[in-house]
Amino acid sequence: MTPYLTNPFADAYVTHTVSDGHFVRFFSPILVASAGTLFQSGNAVIKGTQGSGKSMLLRLLEAEIRIAYFKIDPEEKSPDTRYPVPRDLRQFLSSRVDLNKSGLLDIANTLPDNPTPEEIADLTKSFADFFNYWLLRGLLHGIETICENPDSFDGLVKAERKDAFAAQLASEECWFGALSGVKDWEGLKLEIKDRVIAYRAWANGNSDLLDSVRRSRTMIGEPLARASQVLKSTGVIEDSTNVFATIDQIEALWMQGDGKRALGERLRCELHEVLGKRDDRISYRIGARRYDWGKGGSLAMRDGRQLEEGRDYQIFDIDAQLRRGEYAKNWSFRRLAKDVFRRRVMTTFPDSSAQPKNLHQSEIFFGPSPSPQEMVASAIKKPEFERLIKLDPAWPDNWREAIIRVYQKAVPGIPQPPKQDYPFDPLNALLLAAWGMQTGGKGRSSDRFHRATKAPPQSASDAPWNKAKMYWRKERYPQAVLQLISRHQQKMQWWGEPKVLSLCGSNILRFITICRITWDYWQRLTDGSLPPQNAPKQIVPVEIQTRAIAEASRKVHEALMRQPGQPAGDVRSRFLNKIASWLRSNLLDDKAMSNPGQNGFSLRVSDLNQHEALRQLIEESVGWGDLYEMDHTSKIKSEHASEPRKKYYINPALSPFYELPEAHTKEPVYATREDILKLAIAAGAVGDSNPPAGKPSPDNHPNQPWLFFEES
Repeated sequence: MTPYLTNPFADAYVTHTVSDGHFVRFFSPILVASAGTLFQSGNAVIKGTQGSGKSMLLRLLEAEIRIAYFKIDPEEKSPDTRYPVPRDLRQFLSSRVDLNKSGLLDIANTLPDNPTPEEIADLTKSFADFFNYWLLRGLLHGIETICENPDSFDGLVKAERKDAFAAQLASEECWFGALSGVKDWEGLKLEIKDRVIAYRAWANGNSDLLDSVRRSRTMIGEPLARASQVLKSTGVIEDSTNVFATIDQIEALWMQGDGKRALGERLRCELHEVLGKRDDRISYRIGARRYDWGKGGSLAMRDGRQLEEGRDYQIFDIDAQLRRGEYAKNWSFRRLAKDVFRRRVMTTFPDSSAQPKNLHQSEIFFGPSPSPQEMVASAIKKPEFERLIKLDPAWPDNWREAIIRVYQKAVPGIPQPPKQDYPFDPLNALLLAAWGMQTGGKGRSSDRFHRATKAPPQSASDAPWNKAKMYWRKERYPQAVLQLISRHQQKMQWWGEPKVLSLCGSNILRFITICRITWDYWQRLTDGSLPPQNAPKQIVPVEIQTRAIAEASRKVHEALMRQPGQPAGDVRSRFLNKIASWLRSNLLDDKAMSNPGQNGFSLRVSDLNQHEALRQLIEESVGWGDLYEMDHTSKIKSEHASEPRKKYYINPALSPFYELPEAHTKEPVYATREDILKLAIAAGAVGDSNPPAGKPSPDNHPNQPWLFFEES
């Protein structure tokens, strides 16, 4: 068999940085069907955690990407290589600014250490002007690209009208004379290019900003809106053509240091201003991480008015789109991950579908995930009753005997039995012990125990083995497996496609990470070839998968420690360590398994808002994907409407590192603010004092840059 030594997930690791041609091969269109907001008029904010695919989706607006699709599949015959935007939504031009990579924010370095409000206001004007010219340059470049490749755009642009457009645009009053000498398209391009170069030279300390530039600074958003209007009035584009302006990496505006923090706030107000105008001549697309949009609850414009979702902009939440809902069959992330895997493998190995094992199918590459019994059998080779079940002397004889009979596989018909060649059944024995603690076989008080109010089950038709208790058992399997493996002093193990998908937390970058490391281990620990025809279940052996998944989880934790932020990643990781240890101890100590869902915690929103430092710590953890946040419908009747809650779970990609079940079942811990605050203080993530609500807390790590960068 030919060895598969090339790793399809090693190159072009992050899709938004790959070449245009590779983008076509690697990009999965699964999300496009639900992302209509992105291609229609009106402002839109594309939200998602790091690695969720924001920049990937936004690249579909670029002219170069559309051309790449056309070159590969001009007649759009294949669903794998046709441009995925629906035909009725393709009539648009776009421009883009990446706040991190453009150099736009380098002008912040021209501020003195302790800037005055006047100096900040002046720099804000320069930012707005630089922003306008950068986007206009991108729009002109896009138009030229379309003119050079007309077949790819179905006559979207009338090239012969470009000079008329340039002359008309230069005469608009929004330029304050800066374009007075422009007569044609080439002259317009040159003036805009020179303006951008002047700003970059100034930001880099190579020259002062020219007086002619200062005297002609434009108002944010107005030049691009005028350009859109003139493009239509001069016939370069049809009236129905949308003009989009993409602003990516908006998290870069959350700056550190008193002066730059004040500047960042002013610049955010400027960007909010262009959305608040609701100018139908131009539609903005904002790429933002969670909590970087509206962080701290503020979306203020210059005059203090707040932007309104639904009126000023629409939200497209990638995490919400991909998150697993109640009906697993509709889980978009599963379809996305399978398609990404197939595309990567078939691009690297075009003949993979012809191989006996169908290498390009993730369900065959990883195989099925283990049942709870298989997880126990894999980790516990020589089970010992006393060590695993831990029945203290207070158990009544009849219950002890019933539990031992189950352990010895002497009760036929019990659901989910171990394999025939496994000597004992500690999993079901432990479940029966938990059932006894809950129902009176061994009560929590000595009085209840001595009364022994309930006899043990006599057969598999009794609870907890009967059909009526199916969900009771299902909800407790993860906790029971954790307790057994921990008592045997072994590590939890994960393998198989369903487990891999669960560990990703609906984040495609996490999935690619696991695939990359698993493929690498497969290469290094075997000869990289496919297994023989009669090999069972999966291509990659279980032992290799478990090692690779553990390594992937460790790398996620390492990456977390290196991330910036406020507080920074090393601080947040210490907080997560405390949270994970607390949750794991709760699950291990709960012998009755009364709370099997307590691998997460719930907090009242009002409680969290009363402690600024803790709120910021949790918001930052959610924003970077360390914690997952969801609305929580409280089971406490008095809290249903008056006291809304949020529930939090550690990123499932960290479950192998922390040895916590990744499944979210039943109710999380109903924590108080004091519970979580105690852990945060012990981690050194917040101080003992509570800064006033609404004001920034002191930097825990003043040397950490208050800037964000996409993982690569």
